[in-house]
Amino acid sequence: MNEAFSYTGNEELQQAKYLVRYNHHIASLFAEETEPHHHLLDFGAGVGTITDLVCDIAQPERITCVEIDPDNVATLEAKGYQVVTDSRSLPAETIDVMYSSNVLEHVEDDIAELEKLYPLMKPGGVAVFWVPAFDCLWTKMDDRVE
Repeated sequence: MNEAFSYTGNEELQQAKYLVRYNHHIASLFAEETEPHHHLLDFGAGVGTITDLVCDIAQPERITCVEIDPDNVATLEAKGYQVVTDSRSLPAETIDVMYSSNVLEHVEDDIAELEKLYPLMKPGGVAVFWVPAFDCLWTKMDDRVE
């Protein structure tokens, strides 16, 4: 983990929890790919808003969150989630469903990041990513979190 990392979007993450229908829609799309025996990976879990909903809908066997912000890590751990700050610390071929919501567009080298995540997937595993489709969806919050 980069000790110098400082995420500037915590206030926005707290506010986004109140986008109930939006969050539920995203979570339901991820949950459609999930069976109760699955092991899930939430890449860029934030404070767990989507993860909480996915768990409620799909009731996966296990979920691991990848998150680099120390405050968010503490929040996720307090909720009982397994959290890692670097996906390379996870064993290969252990993830049935990987998902991420509104994260990849903020990763400087998204292809390199996906290449690190790919080996974690079980054969036949599914990866689902939610990213803004249009520039009009980019907001000042996106500018603040770069």
